[in-house]
Amino acid sequence: MDNETIYAKSTGPDASAIAVIRISGPACTQIYHALCPDKKLPLKRYAAVQTLYHPKDRTNILDSDAVVIRFDAPNTATGEDMLELHTHGGIATVTAVLSAIGQVNPKAIRAAIPGEFTRRAFANDKLDLEQIESLGDILTAETELQRRASLRGPYQQLGRIYDQWRTSLIEELAHAAADTDHSEEHSLDDMAGIWRRIIDKVRTIQEEIAFHQMGARCGELLRQGIRVSLIGLPNAGKSSLFNQIVGSEASIVNQQAGTTRDVVEKTINYRDYLCTFADTAGVRTADVVGGSDIGAIEEEGIKRAIAKAKDADVIVYVTSFEPDPESPSGYIIPIMDNLASIIRNDDGSMKKLLNVVNKNDRPTPEQLRHCLLEFQDAVGNLLYSPGMVGADFPIVDISVADAVAGHPGRNGQPGRGNIGGFTRALMHHFENMTTMPVDMAHLIGVRERQSQLLTSCSGHLNDFLNEAAHGVPDNSIATHHLELAAKCLAQVTGRLEGAGDVEEILGVVFSK
Repeated sequence: MDNETIYAKSTGPDASAIAVIRISGPACTQIYHALCPDKKLPLKRYAAVQTLYHPKDRTNILDSDAVVIRFDAPNTATGEDMLELHTHGGIATVTAVLSAIGQVNPKAIRAAIPGEFTRRAFANDKLDLEQIESLGDILTAETELQRRASLRGPYQQLGRIYDQWRTSLIEELAHAAADTDHSEEHSLDDMAGIWRRIIDKVRTIQEEIAFHQMGARCGELLRQGIRVSLIGLPNAGKSSLFNQIVGSEASIVNQQAGTTRDVVEKTINYRDYLCTFADTAGVRTADVVGGSDIGAIEEEGIKRAIAKAKDADVIVYVTSFEPDPESPSGYIIPIMDNLASIIRNDDGSMKKLLNVVNKNDRPTPEQLRHCLLEFQDAVGNLLYSPGMVGADFPIVDISVADAVAGHPGRNGQPGRGNIGGFTRALMHHFENMTTMPVDMAHLIGVRERQSQLLTSCSGHLNDFLNEAAHGVPDNSIATHHLELAAKCLAQVTGRLEGAGDVEEILGVVFSK
């Protein structure tokens, strides 16, 4: 770390009652005496009310009632000498004070670049990477669940786990090297037993990594938000439902098929979950609408709708009760032929799916019950096809028209069109996607960067296990795989010897 002293405003950019300016580095005392001439240095960690003057002009008062607090190294946030100035928060006052600090000694004092205070805290062992990433989550939390996730588990808990794994691998490497050096003293059975012990340890770490990656997936959904795509046939009520969800007329509603041509997205705090909802074009073929042609613009809208759905975490399939004189109940609930392919992930699993049947104000209670049973069977047959696993397809019937009108309920249905039932079903999906067992709740703190490194670590451990699958492995190859795995764990916590590696990791962390 260089000897330059840095400074920055720590509070928000807008005007406020109070602004906090932080200064870190060896020139803190010089800055104090320049701004508070003829004043004794205050006791450390005691607040002193002082008048701040411009260092080049003692007649120029910057702030007549500033609070100054001094912190001495190494017991500070950065590990360096620090000074905090609590000034009035007007923009002109803050600008004048910041400008004055920079003029005290321009060769040794400069404005901090973003994240530099935290970088210095890391360099001086005041924060580790886990704490820094947790701090970033705390500062950027927009919802209550994000705030809770940012505080999940005590600081450094994950870092200690990864250090334990790394230490364990290094110990096994040392044992393997020592046993190889004295291989003439061991029988083949002895050597096989040594490697079996190492294999058991590697498998245990791999199993634990799998749980950490599950936690990472839950945590990322909370931190980055859940993507929800509304998809279905034209005029099923997607745009009307979308407007009900986001609480505004974000999408155009019209009876004409193909009104929604492009994807309409809105990010909101939905019951404490950060969510991005997407309203998409109705998916149809020409024969669905009596042979009418689909224009090029609508066709592009349909392609975008399917692409957006495939990129979503949750798909809300919106359909509706439609009259059908040939149906025993007098109504049918249409199903998209390509629904199964849309919700299928590349690995054969399925996305979370919520089936919403709109216009439940049309059928009688008996017709509604009969129709929903038929629809449930049809959806089950469609989704439980070969290669489809993890099916979960709750069905909710609603009436967006009743919701818009604020109707108290009809035909024995809940009030406001049963939008509350829709919300409960959607929240059930959200909770399943973001909840870990109580004894693993801290794993939600695993972040994407850490998860990627854990994936690499697991890959190297797999390579080791493949090498050791047939008895005593080639020592140099096996230990190389373990060394690479240990390095991945060191990258997770930032405990690397190479300065270049550390800077690369910090660059990734601070880019967030």
